[in-house]
Parts: sequence; C-alpha cells; structure tokens
Amino acid sequence: MHSTMMIFVLTCLSFNLALSHHQPAAVLASLKERVTVNQTESDVYCYGENGWPRTEENSNAERACGGSTQTRFCSFGGVWAAPTPCQCPGADSWPTTVAGDTALKQCFDGAEVMSRWCDSAGIWHPPTNVCHCYGENGWATAEQDTTSTQECPVGTTGQRTRYCTYAGQWGNESNNCA
Repeated sequence: MHSTMMIFVLTCLSFNLALSHHQPAAVLASLKERVTVNQTESDVYCYGENGWPRTEENSNAERACGGSTQTRFCSFGGVWAAPTPCQCPGADSWPTTVAGDTALKQCFDGAEVMSRWCDSAGIWHPPTNVCHCYGENGWATAEQDTTSTQECPVGTTGQRTRYCTYAGQWGNESNNCA
C-alpha cells in the first residue's frame, strides 16, 4: 500500500477505534491485525504511454529517440514529469541539437553558413546551403565534398586532382603527371 494511503488508513482506523473508547494497547493490537505493510516495492506507477514504459514512482524511464535517448521521471503519486528533449547527436562537426531546431555551421571561408534541421523525432535532415572551395591557381570553384580533376600541363600526360572538403577548404593537389 502506498505510504500516504497507509497513513490515511491508519489515521482513520485509529480515530474510529479511539472513538469507541478502546485502550491504547487495544488500538495498537487492532491496527497490527488490520494493516500489512509492503516496504520493498511500490504499487504506484506511471502508466505506459506514447512509447514510454510503465514505470514505478520515483524512478526514471528511457526510450530511444532518433540517435539518442530520452529520459522521463515518474514522480511521487505516479505522475509523469516532462521528458528531456529529443536530440540529434553531434556528428561530422555538427553540434548536438534539440529536436525541432536547426543547427548552423560556418564554412572554412567564414562567409558561408550551412544549416541542418533536426526533426521532432531526433533525425538529421541533409544540410542546406553547401560550402564552396573558391577558384584559385587555375582551379575552378567546387562544391564541398567533391574532387576536381584537371589535365596535366602541356607536354605531360595524366591528371591532377584536388579535394574540396566538407567545410569548403581545398586539400593538397595530387597528380600522376609524367
């Protein structure tokens, strides 16, 4: 029996027995016969709902949310508290982001900004606004995460390649010119 309910029952029984003019020892003996206390397990729960499991009062429940975990506390009396927010986990230099929010990340050049939406289920959506590696030293402007290829200089054969990183920064040139 829940402790608050047990106190209420004990108070009522004690009041009724006192009214019938029993002696204190007789009242205590009568209460011991009528009340059984279970001190090892609560019988008050928060009921399972919307993917949350049935949870004993004064304890936490967890559920998966996208790539993370949400926690919710079942408080005294079997009442659910508000859950921790669902989140998209940080990855590829994107910060951990609360579901429903948009994360921003600055490109290498400092002038461009990418954005990425974390939906209500904690799932990342593809970034919008891509970073660019701007043309330099004969290389044309390229989008992030791509490899640009050029022919080797006149009089040689093969190809030159250069990678534009996810953040919009040119990597070193490699070639097989001969």
